[in-house]
Amino acid sequence: MRMHVDELDIDQPVVRRLLAEQFPEWAGMPLARVEPSGTDNAIFRLGDELAVRIPRRDGSTTAGSKELDWLARLAPIVPVEIPVPVAQGAPGAGYPWFWEFHTWVDGATGDVEELDAVQAAVDLAAIVRALQLVEPEGAPPGRGNPLAERDAEMQGWLAEFDGDPPSQASGSARSRRNPGMARRCGITAISTCATGSCATAASPA
Repeated sequence: MRMHVDELDIDQPVVRRLLAEQFPEWAGMPLARVEPSGTDNAIFRLGDELAVRIPRRDGSTTAGSKELDWLARLAPIVPVEIPVPVAQGAPGAGYPWFWEFHTWVDGATGDVEELDAVQAAVDLAAIVRALQLVEPEGAPPGRGNPLAERDAEMQGWLAEFDGDPPSQASGSARSRRNPGMARRCGITAISTCATGSCATAASPA
């Protein structure tokens, strides 16, 4: 299912052609698309231990990525298993952007109704605390922007809210008083979801 009007259609034949051209040693391995897919990337499971992450839109035309630079550094720090980079593919076989292989993190999509909210909060706090200990110098810009910069957008959404949103509005006001609060994590965009495989991770986008 298409999520963006400008995205490419990425299917198994596309991936197979890229594998055959650039990684023939892996070309014969079982390949299956992961659903639900990531927001901007198509994810395919390759064999038992690899995931292929291929941008569907706005991919990079230069080698390297924040995932290649940071996931391996974060893996030994955060208290959850996250995918780590294995290799990077280049444009080819009619595909225009760089793409990547990551390790496969086994798991299942969770049922929100069965979620233990207290344990989830504890687990999330442990991840945030671990990220706060990471030296952010050189980290890529991501979603951890000062909340004050998002105030206009939030006010627009609140205006459409059907009900009484005082708690949401008060949170926005607090962000204006402390605009640095949202930056303490530094690398909030680097998570399981950043690799596009959050739907299959046992424990993130």
